Amino acid sequence: MDKFSTIEEIYKWKADELSEIKNCIREAIIQSSAHESLKSILLDVTGNSGKMIRPMLVLLAAGDYRPELKEKLLWGAASGELLHVSSLLLDDIIDEAETRRGKPSVQKQYGKAVAICAGTFLMVTSYSCLIERGYDDLAEDMIHLTQIVSDGEMLQDENCWNTGISEETYRKIIEGKTASVFSHCCRIAARITEQSGQNQKLLSEIGMNLGIMFQIRDDILDWTKDEKELGKPVGEDFCHGIFTLPVIKALQNTNTSDELKALIGKKENISKEDFEKAKKLVASSGGIDDSAKILKNMEKQLISMAEGLSGNCYNFAFRLLTNTFRAL
Repeated sequence: MDKFSTIEEIYKWKADELSEIKNCIREAIIQSSAHESLKSILLDVTGNSGKMIRPMLVLLAAGDYRPELKEKLLWGAASGELLHVSSLLLDDIIDEAETRRGKPSVQKQYGKAVAICAGTFLMVTSYSCLIERGYDDLAEDMIHLTQIVSDGEMLQDENCWNTGISEETYRKIIEGKTASVFSHCCRIAARITEQSGQNQKLLSEIGMNLGIMFQIRDDILDWTKDEKELGKPVGEDFCHGIFTLPVIKALQNTNTSDELKALIGKKENISKEDFEKAKKLVASSGGIDDSAKILKNMEKQLISMAEGLSGNCYNFAFRLLTNTFRAL
């Protein structure tokens, strides 16, 4: 299996199982008690599912699992993806985002009230689809995970427009909002497949660190790519007072901090021209390069961690994921 050299090859390898997970998501929505018009919106939103990174983590962490464990794994993965999409819908309301994955966001197309209903219903569905099938242990994990994600959101809100935000606080925010879901996906797969205690611990840590890498990389791309390249608006975090790692690094640089703070001081009045100025300041400060160095160091650590996995784990796949989340 080490013949795989790209993450695209792994997606082709796992295409059938990913398709089954999508069917689970569709089934959970169709069989729910949602109003028919809401079901239609939810099916459309979840059908535009992106790369399914989180369900993929479940499949990779499970390794060569026994056939009788398949259903529980698939529904565990589906539940995690439902919670993820729920958080995206609610994030779009907070950010007043007009697009999501190249399409009008639910809050833009149908209004905030419908988006709140849709996000909340998907969150509840992520629990109920497990409980209805007797997977109460996984449902308890999902409820706990929701609390962690909410705490991350609250910490981010508390630090909105805080030009003194530390790297440690930034890391806690992304651990809660993003990386905890990655860790959850790896951990439940290891538990379901009854892997060794060492593997369960390692996979949980690998998932957490992959999630951190994923978010840092995403935050860097927000400063180095345009909307057409990313398929989503850029600069929205900065213009809403959410300062990610490249900005934090730029604010720590005495050569750029004063000018950057002056732009930030405009708050809701930050223009596109102001954001372009901020991009130049963040780049010249070394904020992007410093953030990329952190990713490079994390890549080395994660490859070492993946090598420590035993049994039928796909450690080669985690090595490829690590490289993918590092590449800029």
